[in-house]
Amino acid sequence: MAESRQLRIGLIGFGLWGPHYARILAGTMGGARLAACAEPAAARLAAFERQYPAARAYADYNRLLRDGDVDAVIVATPTSTHREVVERCLKAGVHVLVEKPLAGTVADAEALAALEKEAGRVLMVGHTFLF
Repeated sequence: MAESRQLRIGLIGFGLWGPHYARILAGTMGGARLAACAEPAAARLAAFERQYPAARAYADYNRLLRDGDVDAVIVATPTSTHREVVERCLKAGVHVLVEKPLAGTVADAEALAALEKEAGRVLMVGHTFLF
């Protein structure tokens, strides 16, 4: 029987929604685990490190992507950053769940949808109100 491997999830953003995702990933996901978080605000990153010492912490999401320790990411950043962050994640070869909305403009959303196909990765939008 093949050994199953947990999906390694990275979290980008530990502001408003990030802590909810971290809590769920750290507590109840049997097939996935919280592997890393990127958050540029020092106080929020320190809070993440205190709460989730087994996960890696980064001030820059580009470094998280370069280290290659994640299979997928959750993007929980301000909408104005979604296009750039999601684009870099897809180009790095990771699957992406982005908190709604997908992007700030229709043109940006269309560009990300096209890149998803090109990259051969899954891009999905989280429409959860609270969990």
